Amino acid sequence: MNSSFLTNKIFGLLRLVVIVITIYLLFDKIILIFDKVIELSVYIVIIVLSLIAFLFYQKKSNGSKVEDMSGHIEQLELKQDPKRSSSNLTKQGNTHPEDK
Repeated sequence: MNSSFLTNKIFGLLRLVVIVITIYLLFDKIILIFDKVIELSVYIVIIVLSLIAFLFYQKKSNGSKVEDMSGHIEQLELKQDPKRSSSNLTKQGNTHPEDK
């Protein structure tokens, strides 16, 4: 057998052993990093979903507050200036679709 052939095979085998040992030693560290990333991702998803739910609730409750107060506001405006023209907003505070 050729000595350079045997030397190449031995060095190839040594490289493979070094790679396997390195992966084995770093495997715990790699798993810890992935666990932290996954844990962080779960927290981010929970925060984003909570924020979306809060915004939907806020929009709904704000619309109902405007609707509750619109009659009172109309009466106050009529007392202050009876000749004032109406903006023709809906009870929710939106413009009428035909006005757009």
